[in-house]
Amino acid sequence: MKIYRTESARKIIFDAWLGAKVVRFPGIKNVNKVGDKGDGRFMAVQAERLRLYFSFSPKGEGFVMNLLVGLSFLWLVLVVSASGCTQNSSSDLLKKPNPTLLEVAKLQQEDETLLRDIAPDQIMKLTKGMERYAEQAVMGARGDDHKVAALHAALVSSPQAGGLGIQYRAAATLSVADVFSKREANCLSFSLLFVAMARHVGLNAHLNNVQVPPTWVMNGEKLQFMRHVNVKVNLRFSRDDIVVDLDLTNYRAYYPQSLIDDDIAIAQYYNNLAMSTHESDAATPMQLALMRKAISIAPKQSYLWNNLAALYWRWSLPKVAEALYLQAARLEPKDMTAIWNLSELYRIGGQDELAGALALAAQGYRDSNPYYQYRLAVLEYSDQNFEQAAHRIERAIEKQPEEKRFYRMAADIYQRLGLTKKWQQAQSQL
Repeated sequence: MKIYRTESARKIIFDAWLGAKVVRFPGIKNVNKVGDKGDGRFMAVQAERLRLYFSFSPKGEGFVMNLLVGLSFLWLVLVVSASGCTQNSSSDLLKKPNPTLLEVAKLQQEDETLLRDIAPDQIMKLTKGMERYAEQAVMGARGDDHKVAALHAALVSSPQAGGLGIQYRAAATLSVADVFSKREANCLSFSLLFVAMARHVGLNAHLNNVQVPPTWVMNGEKLQFMRHVNVKVNLRFSRDDIVVDLDLTNYRAYYPQSLIDDDIAIAQYYNNLAMSTHESDAATPMQLALMRKAISIAPKQSYLWNNLAALYWRWSLPKVAEALYLQAARLEPKDMTAIWNLSELYRIGGQDELAGALALAAQGYRDSNPYYQYRLAVLEYSDQNFEQAAHRIERAIEKQPEEKRFYRMAADIYQRLGLTKKWQQAQSQL
């Protein structure tokens, strides 16, 4: 066992080989030492495809670390465009939302009918069988830390090792009962399941919001911005908190994070269901019902108003969308997604000066988006500015190297520039 110290936390990493039905750490036996990396970074090790990460942070330091299992999507329609030339702050430029138009966010009677099978009190409800499974998983585990390890292993270790083998799938926004039966989840659904089971066996578990750096996924012509939820367990009789991690790819312990009430996570659950529906470009009554339900549960969450605005924009109701975007910006003036979307809304509506000013306010946020760089590369290419196009597409690739469409664009650009070696490198990624 190796202890790593950082300014904000003490980190202990166990390399555990799974053999029994549930991982045990009696006296920390059969644990291989992790090599000293010497840099105090967030690290983890692989053991039969299961990554266990235990991060202990002293209580009272104002910095908490948590269990996470991947990314949960908050789908936002982000249109890539805009420029500007004013020094005004965005809050000075925005008017108050029309209260009459905001009435569309109130839950309607027909919404309850549509949502009758998705009741809030059922989302985290354990069946008797799930309760027994949790109890058996931690049976014999000594101490809260060993209980967390045993429960986590029982959920995510392979069936061959005696676990459920729950797999990460970004779009799998499911109730805890469905996660248990289907054995797949995104970070939100897994966190809901883990918290429910952990509480059942006496652990003090909480949901936690993590502010990951701006990250996007492109779906057709729409951009989806990702947020992240995970779990924190407070250890009794200890100054420490415990963290277990399934997917380290998009998380660092130093990201800003804070505990959230169950209601906030439930609202995000409804949000994810609404914004992951892609049957048509127009918003559906079910999507609107889901978003209104989310807002009724957590009305101060700006991203919910932003997403409802996106639905009404798709429904060709720009005045309603504007009011909802303005409400999002009013709740959180630093919500650059709402500012960005407002700038595009005003640009399309012919309010170029206001659109430009808001775009300037969101410039840093916009420039960090790899798909914005991709769009600029496409525009430069169409204008036959191939060197500028190459610069833009290389910035996009640097920010999101797994996106295949970037390499297709790069290959076309390099072919025009006669850069054979770079063209071959781009082609090799396709």
